[in-house]
Amino acid sequence: MVPEHGHPSRIGWQLPPFFCPFNAWQHAEAKEIERRALAWIDDFGLYPDATEHAWGLATHSTDFSCRVIPFGDFEHVLTFTLWNYWANAIDDWQDAGPATTSTADIADQGARLTRALETPGCPLLPPGPLTTAFDDLVTRTHDLLTPFQLRRFTEGARDRLIGAGWRTANAERGRMPSLNDYAGLGALANGTRYSLTWSDAANGTRLSPDTLYAAPVQALTDAAGFIVSADNPRCPGALHRRQHRLAGRRAPLRKPAQPQRTARRGSVLRSRVE
Repeated sequence: MVPEHGHPSRIGWQLPPFFCPFNAWQHAEAKEIERRALAWIDDFGLYPDATEHAWGLATHSTDFSCRVIPFGDFEHVLTFTLWNYWANAIDDWQDAGPATTSTADIADQGARLTRALETPGCPLLPPGPLTTAFDDLVTRTHDLLTPFQLRRFTEGARDRLIGAGWRTANAERGRMPSLNDYAGLGALANGTRYSLTWSDAANGTRLSPDTLYAAPVQALTDAAGFIVSADNPRCPGALHRRQHRLAGRRAPLRKPAQPQRTARRGSVLRSRVE
């Protein structure tokens, strides 16, 4: 089976199509953002060796970021892109290290990251390239965002870290979350509010707190997060199958008994939400 991408499907069958009402826009300065982002990665030595470096670039975080925010201020979109490269590097570190299946380690790391994000320069993280790069990102973020935007970003980062802990806890217990649990909690790890904060900031969108936190707006935000949750398993499969290692927090979802049927049902459900 050879799909439109020009190579055989790595899973042996074609994923079903899904509905998307938006044009495939990309930020006009995506190439320059990528050039700057890759230089930043090399300057901070984000990846420990050439193999990890190659897999880090294979996340295509610039392409992702410039499609999530196809319009807006260059520096904001660049910083959002750097955060995504850094977050993927953290994911790989967790996958390879002792925190792979430890909810306690994920919770400890999450608390330290959240506090360090709120308080630049606090010595709560271990020394190393990831921490040095994190400190640079925190400085950039505090320079670019207003106090209210920074609070929103911190809340979004906290959501993402809580979601990672929840997924890890499921893996530790060997528990497949129910659809209700997955719809309500799985989207936390996607960082939807984290991404939307940067989109609003890059485009100068300043909603009042009463509007932003109104129940209908929050419901739409959660619906968007669920769509990302439904789409996310389509993307990292080949990357995480390398060396037969998968993130522990993804483990409960990786082997449905009837994968093609499950994929079809998942596509129908996410299209109904959209």
